[in-house]
Amino acid sequence: MQALHEFTNDLHFVDATQKLRVQPDGTVVFNFGKYVGEPVKTVLARERHYAGWIIEKEFSSQVKQYIKQVMKELGS
Repeated sequence: MQALHEFTNDLHFVDATQKLRVQPDGTVVFNFGKYVGEPVKTVLARERHYAGWIIEKEFSSQVKQYIKQVMKELGS
């Protein structure tokens, strides 16, 4: 039971599916795919089409919401 509690309350992730990880300095990085470990904002500023790909695929609503927020901050 304790392990389940720790897994579902891990504040090092933005989403329950653990696709976006929060670094100790507060930077959110990808935790999957070709950009694993890279900052989300840096990748999306460089490759804006990647945001569209994420939004169109089967990612959690938390991931999609965060990606949309980042794109709004980037002016897209």
